[in-house]
Amino acid sequence: AAFWRSARLEGKDATREALKARLASAKVLHFACHAWFDPARPLSASIGLPSGETWSAADWLGAGLEGLP
Repeated sequence: AAFWRSARLEGKDATREALKARLASAKVLHFACHAWFDPARPLSASIGLPSGETWSAADWLGAGLEGLP
């Protein structure tokens, strides 16, 4: 709501595929969900999406997130 043009994905609509489809046009990316991080294994860090899927840090590599705040 703080941004003039925003896409808000909730519940079962907040899937990895839905997020990836919006990355190319995103200027800011914000997640309000659970995250897990093990300092000994940083690439195993992940977030739990409302859809029930997880998205790991390793999956983010090459996903088009470069330069996003």
